[in-house]
Amino acid sequence: QKGPRIGSFQWQGRDATTQLQLNPQTLPSGLDDFPRATHPTKDEYHVDIKCWMAMSSNVLLNLAILAHDSDWLPTITADQQLFNNLTLLDQLHWSEQSHGYFDYGYH
Repeated sequence: QKGPRIGSFQWQGRDATTQLQLNPQTLPSGLDDFPRATHPTKDEYHVDIKCWMAMSSNVLLNLAILAHDSDWLPTITADQQLFNNLTLLDQLHWSEQSHGYFDYGYH
């Protein structure tokens, strides 16, 4: 699902009103126990879905090329370039303090 910033993605469906969990789960991601922000908001975005979209766009671009799909090729090419932009990945998810890539959210 599209995130709040260009090139960002977020798993949707987290319950921000639950009192039963410290970190509300993210069933759509398939990783219910994966730590996310403790307070879900529409402003958060997640590094794992960004990586899935980057990989998926590579596959779709290759399929479009193999199928000679000239109508869709410009769209998937633009998406593939955006989703695989490492400078943007760094801007959205890199933590210089922790030297790693992380979700963005209210912790």
